[in-house]
Amino acid sequence: MAKGTFKWKSNHLRMWNELATLCLVAIIFLVEMQGRLSWWKATLAFFLVAIGLMMLIKLYKRLRSN
Repeated sequence: MAKGTFKWKSNHLRMWNELATLCLVAIIFLVEMQGRLSWWKATLAFFLVAIGLMMLIKLYKRLRSN
């Protein structure tokens, strides 16, 4: 980075940021809902959040390119 060469694009860095956010949400969700929710409902909620984040990233990319 000091030389001015950085291989990752902004979208790649944004995806890593969203992945970290998704992991944080999943951990908090599992701790808070432990014992109150069945495993399949927790898995479904986790994937719905992941899909929602991906859709928002795509929407943001389209809006920013216009």
